[in-house]
Amino acid sequence: MKLCWLYEKAISRAADAGSQTPAWVNRHLDKCIECRQTCQTHIRLTAALSASAQSQFTSPSPFLHARIISALDQQTGRAETRGRIFQALRSIVIPAFGLFIIGGLWIWKSESPSSTHQPAGSGLVFMSELLDPPRNGVDAAKLLEWSEKLDQPLESEIRLVVDDAKSVLSSLSDNFLPHGLGDAKEF
Repeated sequence: MKLCWLYEKAISRAADAGSQTPAWVNRHLDKCIECRQTCQTHIRLTAALSASAQSQFTSPSPFLHARIISALDQQTGRAETRGRIFQALRSIVIPAFGLFIIGGLWIWKSESPSSTHQPAGSGLVFMSELLDPPRNGVDAAKLLEWSEKLDQPLESEIRLVVDDAKSVLSSLSDNFLPHGLGDAKEF
């Protein structure tokens, strides 16, 4: 069958774990002779390996066992100590950094120039200066010329955007509309 490799994987895992095969694998084993033979081979091989492994098992010496356990205890102790140190540093550094930022902002605001604290009437003076015509020799014609020059980059950008939109619409009509409809190039 096409999926025998999948069933063989499931059989192998079940045999290695020493458990029963799932029901969907059992249904396949009822139908497929090759997979049934593979299952029996895996079961026999696993049983033989388990039997030979029991005879090879020897317990480590008490000295080696104690040495391994003490090394594990030391490693966990170091990890716990390191974790506590990082936790203590975080609990100190984060609030200190926050206080530093707040203190810096407070000092910066308190050292700002006192010129920002002007009376309310000064805003009116500032607006009247903006609305008054210029007094230093610049006439209205010169201001009009300057404002037109300021608009030129914006106008050229708008032209470029419109040209891009036209090319996109042309490309879309060429690619997606039937041939008779895409020929009318009037946008």
